[in-house]
Amino acid sequence: MKVAETPFLTRAELAKRWGISTRTLEAWGREGKGPEFRKFGHRAMYRLADVQRHEDAVWGENAAKVSA
Repeated sequence: MKVAETPFLTRAELAKRWGISTRTLEAWGREGKGPEFRKFGHRAMYRLADVQRHEDAVWGENAAKVSA
């Protein structure tokens, strides 16, 4: 049985993608804002599909321009 890989972004990768600080993402996580994330040990990881869904919800058609 083959299991499909799920691409994840680290907090640093997502911060770079959006041009914001990792501290902002940490604060959003505490406040329940931003895309859903999962904890692997002490590391917050964002599933790419959740990030893209959040981008579409927030920026709509401009999401591709922001994340490119």
